[in-house]
Amino acid sequence: MLIGLYARSALAAAAFDGARLVATRGVEGLDAMEAARPEAEGRVRQLLGTAGLQATFDWSGTDPAFVVLRVSIPAPSIGWPGFHHTPGRLDRTVRVRVEALR
Repeated sequence: MLIGLYARSALAAAAFDGARLVATRGVEGLDAMEAARPEAEGRVRQLLGTAGLQATFDWSGTDPAFVVLRVSIPAPSIGWPGFHHTPGRLDRTVRVRVEALR
């Protein structure tokens, strides 16, 4: 149970970091935000370690005011041979306000 809680917390923190990276580029315009996505995905993968290699990203909720990032990774599993149960995937969605100059 603790491994699952840690994985969920790490996933949420990494997703927020990636979304924040893109949102801070909002000052430069939408094209800059779009260009920052691969960098953000790389950062999230780095933060998640080996689980990040299988991460999937969905930016579809992003608009000029908010960056919305959904990240999904395989859920960690431990168990004895023959009793192994794969719990599926962990999924976190974060929403970050786009930075704007005032």
